[in-house]
Amino acid sequence: MNRINILVICMVVFFMTGNACATEWISSEDLITSDFHLMTADERNVVKAATDDSMEAAYMLKDNIRWYYHNGDLSLPANFSNQNKLVVNGNLTISGDYDDYLSGNGHLIVLGNVIVDNFINHDFAYVKGQMTAKGLVYADYNDHNFEVMKGISARGIIVSDKATQFEVIKAEFYINEDGSGEGYNWDENIQKAYSLVTADLYDHTEIETDNISNAYPDYDSVADNIVQGLPLFRDKAAPEINEKLKWIETGKLDNFPANKIKHQDPLVARFLTHKESLSPAVMLQLLQHPDDQTRESMAQSWPAQQMHLLTDELIKDEAIARGLVKNSNISADVNKKLMSVPVESVQLEQARQDNLSPDIVASLSHSPFLSVRKTLLSHYDYAWLVPTAVADELINNEDPELRERITGADLTAQQAVMLSKDRSLKVREALARTLTELKITQLSATLRTEDIERIAEQMYLDNKENKNIVKALLIALPEMRQLSLAKEDVHNLREGARYLTSKDVISYLLTQHDVPTVWDELARDKLLPLEYKKQLWQRTLNLMMSKRQEDQEQAYEVQLALIDNGVVDEEMLNNAIDLLVDLPAEYRYRMRNQLFDNKELPSGIINKLDQQYRFNSDWALAVVSMKNSTRRQSERGLHRWNSEDSDIFAELATIKDKSDDEWWRALLQSRNDHLRQTALRNAHTPASLLTTLTESQDRSLAINNPQLAADVKTVWLKEDPSLLLFVDQPDLSQLRDLVKTGATRKIRNEARHRLEEKQ
Repeated sequence: MNRINILVICMVVFFMTGNACATEWISSEDLITSDFHLMTADERNVVKAATDDSMEAAYMLKDNIRWYYHNGDLSLPANFSNQNKLVVNGNLTISGDYDDYLSGNGHLIVLGNVIVDNFINHDFAYVKGQMTAKGLVYADYNDHNFEVMKGISARGIIVSDKATQFEVIKAEFYINEDGSGEGYNWDENIQKAYSLVTADLYDHTEIETDNISNAYPDYDSVADNIVQGLPLFRDKAAPEINEKLKWIETGKLDNFPANKIKHQDPLVARFLTHKESLSPAVMLQLLQHPDDQTRESMAQSWPAQQMHLLTDELIKDEAIARGLVKNSNISADVNKKLMSVPVESVQLEQARQDNLSPDIVASLSHSPFLSVRKTLLSHYDYAWLVPTAVADELINNEDPELRERITGADLTAQQAVMLSKDRSLKVREALARTLTELKITQLSATLRTEDIERIAEQMYLDNKENKNIVKALLIALPEMRQLSLAKEDVHNLREGARYLTSKDVISYLLTQHDVPTVWDELARDKLLPLEYKKQLWQRTLNLMMSKRQEDQEQAYEVQLALIDNGVVDEEMLNNAIDLLVDLPAEYRYRMRNQLFDNKELPSGIINKLDQQYRFNSDWALAVVSMKNSTRRQSERGLHRWNSEDSDIFAELATIKDKSDDEWWRALLQSRNDHLRQTALRNAHTPASLLTTLTESQDRSLAINNPQLAADVKTVWLKEDPSLLLFVDQPDLSQLRDLVKTGATRKIRNEARHRLEEKQ
């Protein structure tokens, strides 16, 4: 070689099985400037002719693919990382390992032999001669081929999801997912690998204890070990491992006494952590095993009923903490104790969790690690739970992404003003959206409506040329500014029309402009007063008379939005039913389904629809879910929806002669979910039956039943505040509390969403 620049990852030398493996790496980026040149057309033709026995070389050697060429033998004194397309017209000798994956996509053609310690292949590799490896040859990934025309000699060979062309000259084990032929035995090769390679090469998350022959070394783990200079093979073969793994597969767990667990091979211990029938004594010993992955795996699968066995000392172990963070059964007490583990990787994993309690979010927001706080705040509602002092600190952070995320906190007026003047446009846009949301939901404990409007007005004046900020601010602005923007260009209101509260602005939209796109947004306002809904409905009836198909279709869309959002009176519902006959098929179907989906339809409207759709299976399913349907309508719907040989038919037959109260009682006491849910929702179910409900899922359906006594409803909500999410007209102050105090992120998010709808 003329010159080789060596990339030194670490100067430490690890002594492996019979040979030293240095962690110095030569990069192909260096070689192409010293030992290779761009392949000429003549050289390309020579290589094409030499590789005519390859399945892929002809494609890879197309003229538009850039290859580098070395003429003659090439010897490299250290590990080789290939991220280019290289041809060696001779033998290639590497005093170390070959990798073409971790540093980039490397392709290799060698027209002679290859001598190497370990050969880790992900992309295209073709060797005209023979490959001799002291350790492992691993070919993975199906986008390209791995071809060695005169065979491979190695300690171990693994092929995973890869098209190959080679013969095995010599190997202690050969694992190939597509392996076949006389004498090939998958299980024997898997077992041989278990006894020879280090436990760290196996991905313990993929272990199946009922099929121990499914696991072989993980490609990424092998590549990582190679790059770090870590051994791939054990110092000494351990054939006894296979007998122990067989015990695990066949459930002979008594062969693993608790007092011997600490001394088990890491691979055996990792397999054991995946068994569900382990005794607490064995599990505790696995938590004290010297192998980090064993402790992490055991902690990750630790059962909920045994959480009390986890001592403070155990929880402070970093590997155990990493596992517990990923454990879906983790208790609130254990989660709190994890905060005492001041390790970035542990807290980072905690911050990634999707269902943290408010107190854990508050604790993590004080983390000394910036990466933890940034990850935590990336979740939609976690920023809202951050203490004021933390928000103060992050507002002044140099990272604009962090400042953008902190706009979602429960800001003080001073903090909001600071962010409104932030130099980052993204931060200001995010704050504009937050101000609008806070005005809609009135969620903030510190920002009053007048504060929001004052800050929004100044933001508008400072950013009036930025359309995105103006649109985002619209609802946060004072009503007079909203009206002036509407008069300036009515389309300014399009995106925020569903949240308008100003009567002046709404009246202006309905009387001064025929803009169906804005009407459509206005129609989606669930709290739009009925008087305006009626005006809007009348405007759509007029628009339907237009000869333009586009106008007619826009009228239909607005009508659909009106029926689907908020309260409408019987006159509008009757009008919608009368319109069905004249609507185009697509809109007729959608309008019908929206009527069917309305569980609050008055009994008169139900009767009218029942006359038209009595024999329609969709109506049959809908009517049994409606609050005001009669026994006769519900009974007919249940019969229509279910087959004659169903259990429901048989159950209904046994109660058909009972009185109405007894009939509803029988439905409520049924073990069939469909029957019980019909009674839970229906206003004809006797009130005395509803007071006896104890299951949360039953209460969530019955809580809107008009027969439910108010004091019972109050008790239910006190016992389980999350039931508020199912109340049709929830107390808004209670809903705001739930956004802050809800036990799970799902509850808090849903409460926030309900506030946006109801405010």
